[in-house]
Amino acid sequence: MARPSSSSSSLHDLPDDVLVLVSACIDYRDLLHLSFTCKKLHELCTSSNKLWMPHCRMAMLPSQPPQDLLPHWRSAVESAKALLRFLIAVKPLIGIWVHQNPELGNLVYVTWGFVSVVACRIIPQELGPQGFDSGLLWAPVFEILANRDGTLVFFLHGRERDRNFLYPGRFKASSRKPNVLLLEAEPLLKTIHLRESPSFDSTGEDSGGEDQVTIFCKGSMGKKKAVVAADPVPFHRLAFGDRRRLLEELAPQVRVPIPPQATSGPAFLSSQERKPSLATDDGFQRQIGLMSERRIAMLRTYANSTEPGSPYRGVDSATLVRSMCAAAESLDAIAKTSSTSDKPASTVQNRDSSRVNSPSASEMKRLQLQEFLKQEKAVGLRLQATSWRLSFYRAWPIMHDNRFALYKIPVQKQSEGREHAGLWGGTFGWPLGRPTQEKLGVPLFFLLLSYDENEEGLHLIATKILEGTHYVLHPNGSAMFTAKINEPSSEEFPFDMKSEGCALDIVKTSQGEGIANGYGFRYPGSKPGDLFEFHNGALAFVWRESQAVLSLQRMDLQSLLEKGEKVTALPPISNFAYLTKSYSNVFAGYCGPMATAERK
Repeated sequence: MARPSSSSSSLHDLPDDVLVLVSACIDYRDLLHLSFTCKKLHELCTSSNKLWMPHCRMAMLPSQPPQDLLPHWRSAVESAKALLRFLIAVKPLIGIWVHQNPELGNLVYVTWGFVSVVACRIIPQELGPQGFDSGLLWAPVFEILANRDGTLVFFLHGRERDRNFLYPGRFKASSRKPNVLLLEAEPLLKTIHLRESPSFDSTGEDSGGEDQVTIFCKGSMGKKKAVVAADPVPFHRLAFGDRRRLLEELAPQVRVPIPPQATSGPAFLSSQERKPSLATDDGFQRQIGLMSERRIAMLRTYANSTEPGSPYRGVDSATLVRSMCAAAESLDAIAKTSSTSDKPASTVQNRDSSRVNSPSASEMKRLQLQEFLKQEKAVGLRLQATSWRLSFYRAWPIMHDNRFALYKIPVQKQSEGREHAGLWGGTFGWPLGRPTQEKLGVPLFFLLLSYDENEEGLHLIATKILEGTHYVLHPNGSAMFTAKINEPSSEEFPFDMKSEGCALDIVKTSQGEGIANGYGFRYPGSKPGDLFEFHNGALAFVWRESQAVLSLQRMDLQSLLEKGEKVTALPPISNFAYLTKSYSNVFAGYCGPMATAERK
């Protein structure tokens, strides 16, 4: 047997192009683990951008921004690994998020910005002049940007006193696929060293998961890992009234003005500039320049807000204790006075003496609030992504009414036999999605179509997630109709099937049931109807008795946002999650166009 040559090549001696091919075939975690095996591989993985760029492309799939943007994203950060760090943390946020209140709709869509993700509230609205192709009114909710080193920068958007502001805070990602986003207050905790960890290049943030935090933690090989201690009193344990008051107290004290570049520059590419053929055109390059300037201005604003003595060093805990707990004590005193004024003196004395060793519920809440605030010297805002075990009714998650939370809507993928899964737009009336003199001002519905199979067979369920009326007719999460896919119907379509001079052919008709008044607003009844599928992919559900028709067309939410118009936001805390139950359009008063420049 031949003896191995002393000059045989090791892995780190392979040409860069070969290493790139090898690294693209393994998971990014395995690539990081490989870098821990020896000093040379560690240095190679640290310095080589070629090894990480394939993982950046894979991390952006399937909901990726245009490929032409990737080189510009890469140049905006210090390394491809820093870009990957950002993508891993924020990609799970891309998609549709909702809250139950108000009943008319609370739909937030998170999309790619420029080395950032942008959360956009879709405003309840009527069908536009271009039908289902009309751009949408939307308002900014929050943004998460990548800093030069890949660290995460979080801004909440909001409006106070007729001015728009940014509210800086921290973003805590999740190691698992998150389905809930929580807006919370957090003590700005100190870090403690728990154990040795061969890791490097931290995000600088608590990413909330071993998979992402450990491998991207700051320091060189052999350095200690810094871990954030858990809150002795977590925010969610506070009384709901205290949580609301604390967030509303924090927001005005951490707010910063929006820089002019962030107001005039686009948050994402317009629909025209997304076309690949325009990647080298002046319009595309101009958009890139404006978005880059906007991002730099916002990062500079965040950096200034974290200097000593500035807003995001947090709000002083002692100040919050004095302002919030003093108010709570005053309310307790009023309550005590009113409850004891009609009692005999002896009864009052006995009760007061017993309360020395048995504090009231309100006193316990106040003590808990004090304990939360006194954990550290300052308190700040935090957006936390987490994964909860949720219950669903049809495709709608069962929600807490007392958590400042957004819930992610799972969107089923299209597959054979389930081609209609996904997001659709709908209006009552015919012709389909085309404004007419009689059809101006009709409400635009957003419906999530999903499939459910049980002992009765395969059902297609159309769940309402947004309604464009002034006063809600159907509760959020309602099943506007269900269709039994395997039960054909012999009913004829009762309307003219000519659309823009072309006859629409029906390819399939299924029996079903449509929503109807019957058991009250929250639990409506249903009446027989039929689902008609047309050769061009459109759908129409017709109630047999009333002949009412709900016409539907598949929606590309990203494209409609890019064609749309940005409008003003709600006050910051309500802007994130409007928790007050309402049956009217609470967003109507905030739907004026954004000013091109903020007041000085």
